[in-house]
Amino acid sequence: MPNINAIMILDMSFVSGRSGPFCSQLLKFIVCPVTRTELRYDAERHLLVSEAAGLAYRIRDGVPILLVEKAIKLSSINGADFYKSDQK
Repeated sequence: MPNINAIMILDMSFVSGRSGPFCSQLLKFIVCPVTRTELRYDAERHLLVSEAAGLAYRIRDGVPILLVEKAIKLSSINGADFYKSDQK
């Protein structure tokens, strides 16, 4: 049974992004939900990228959205057209 009193403290090495800061230390603990492989942070587009799955995951207010149904195919990302679809 996990110790519920344990607290994990991350080095809050924030990288600023267009939708809020993202803690790059999270990359040590999260993986692609499809392939279970590591993710790469794309600072220019503010995405977490899974090369193995060919998918990218958005980050909103510093929180990665690791839902497969919300993922973006890497082949569909092309600059300004991608950012227009991100507006809400």
